[in-house]
Amino acid sequence: MDPGKIGRNDPCPCGSGRKFKNCCLRRVDGPRESIFGYDSGSAQLGLGFSLPTPAGAAAPIPPDDPQALLQAFAEEHRIPRPSPSDDDTHALESVLVSRRAIDRNYSSLPNEITATDPASGVVRVMLGRGYTYLESAFASLLTGFAPAAEILSRTALEASVNVRFILRAPPSERPSRIAQYIRSYLTQEQKEATRWEQAALALSGEEQAAHRTAIAQKKLAITKWTDFFSGFYPPEILVPTITQQPWPKIADRFTALGEEIHYRVLYAAMCSQAHNDGEDLINEMIVRVENDPRLDRRMREENEYCARDLAYGAGDFILQAAIDYTAGYGMDRAHAVCVSAQERVRERRVHFFERFHTPSGA
Repeated sequence: MDPGKIGRNDPCPCGSGRKFKNCCLRRVDGPRESIFGYDSGSAQLGLGFSLPTPAGAAAPIPPDDPQALLQAFAEEHRIPRPSPSDDDTHALESVLVSRRAIDRNYSSLPNEITATDPASGVVRVMLGRGYTYLESAFASLLTGFAPAAEILSRTALEASVNVRFILRAPPSERPSRIAQYIRSYLTQEQKEATRWEQAALALSGEEQAAHRTAIAQKKLAITKWTDFFSGFYPPEILVPTITQQPWPKIADRFTALGEEIHYRVLYAAMCSQAHNDGEDLINEMIVRVENDPRLDRRMREENEYCARDLAYGAGDFILQAAIDYTAGYGMDRAHAVCVSAQERVRERRVHFFERFHTPSGA
């Protein structure tokens, strides 16, 4: 059995009727070598991530028509059809069109890229997650839930930074950066499980027993995740050591991309909202003490403006990640669409900025 020729989501050749990944994948004869050699193991990983979603679960993708994409978006999120004249609608349309272009262009990439370069599929999934959070932020704006857009925008921004940081490495080193990302998560989860276990010691009786059961389940999940990735990476790669280069902190990732100013301004503003810092409370207290309806109205307008600005900033970053991704894998058609989409999002951001800062009647 050659695992390099069987997709993880393909029917298992043993005839069980189950997917290969859920059946004989773990029983393939012979060791699967390191992902860094682009061998059968990495081919397996690349094939698994080349699918947009698990087989049979993908919804039909509408035609390359912006209006059809907007309609599908509205139906998916169960919201009214966005107004065609709205800044948010135009920006969202650009985002949807760019994502659709990547999906179409990716499906036409040569098999040797999608099957033997795991980074192409893994990073595409990471980028897709960022797109999903960004689209949800716009759904929040369009339905009047601006505070939710602020939180979702931060997640989208971080996703874009992760993608760009991985793509900044030469192609041969991208699997190593993906390993850093995975190892960082698994290590942190293990630490949190240990801290959880220690905190549970302060409990007694049934409550402690319930937590111990949950902790055991968490540790088992971590073990299973590690076992899964050990099929694609050597075991020592997933165990942190002093000789391995760690996944850098978020500030260092911004700096590596030459985006430190956005870490200090855009990302900091997003974190302030996510952590429920005191800025909004201070403004609310001032408005109530002054008891001026004009101040109250202005505060609410500024809150909505800031939420929109954060969402558009995250959109700019996601589209830059899409530009880097499509350029890195020779997806010329999608690359042109993403460049154009970023320009339109920036234009709309300038438009609502000018509209907000122009006095009424001016």
